[in-house]
Amino acid sequence: MDILVSEVGPRDGLQSIKRAMPTAVKHRWIRALADAGLREIEVASFVPPKLLPQMADAAEVVREAVKIPGITVLALVPNLRGFQDAVAAGAPKVTLTVSASEAHSLSNIRMTCAQAIESAQRIVVFRDSLPKERQPLIEVGVSTAFGCTLQGAVDEDFAISMAVKCAEAGADSVGLSDSVGYANPAQIDAILDGTVRGSQVAKDEARPLIVVGVGQTCLGDVDRQAQARGTAQSAIQTGRVDLAIGLTLETDFALEHIRRRVASAEQQPRLAHVEGHPLACVVVQPEEIARFT
Repeated sequence: MDILVSEVGPRDGLQSIKRAMPTAVKHRWIRALADAGLREIEVASFVPPKLLPQMADAAEVVREAVKIPGITVLALVPNLRGFQDAVAAGAPKVTLTVSASEAHSLSNIRMTCAQAIESAQRIVVFRDSLPKERQPLIEVGVSTAFGCTLQGAVDEDFAISMAVKCAEAGADSVGLSDSVGYANPAQIDAILDGTVRGSQVAKDEARPLIVVGVGQTCLGDVDRQAQARGTAQSAIQTGRVDLAIGLTLETDFALEHIRRRVASAEQQPRLAHVEGHPLACVVVQPEEIARFT
């Protein structure tokens, strides 16, 4: 069974840091990730620079990243304008953001859950109007599908309905994201099964993608680390999903963790495993990135 490792650090990690990383350093980091063997990298998000100055160079980062052979470059977009900008930059694959939590959706993209679905539908219609050679793949990530720090518990049926609506909208793939490390194997089974059964109208290749969040919520918490491994293992055992893991760089603990890793690991990529399956390439950042953080 193939397991897709999708690295999101250059986007998800950097947008959490107040300072903007120099564009040239981003280019070298992304190339280092590719050299470590990663084949899918989310490199930027197309949002207004006044909201996320860390992503002001998104177009330049994408244009440089697509020159790297053998990788799929992703860009995250919150709306149609962001999607249009990503297309103009040449992004071959785009991630749209929706949420299974009304509170998170309003906080993150200033839309209700229903409005986010309508936005996804408009984006798919626009994508399909483009010449074939300019049509990027569209992945819709359903954030907080297994729980939310703002709302608390997320109704499983609602999470399933959001994922199904994304598939019906024409997404090429649908992500059920454990954004904050709350998921457990029982939820994985229930929500995945409901999504697959409800997505019969979707394209054959639009299979659900389980995204297991391993970031600041897990780095310093042994119990959360064990729970994340159990979630990933449960997803793998279904035989019907891909996996994506990214390291966010949000807390002081995370930054210190990276500095220690750079100092001790001699710049070697490491491979994590869940019951023998390669799960995530953890790439030790170049020293200049450690100094920046």
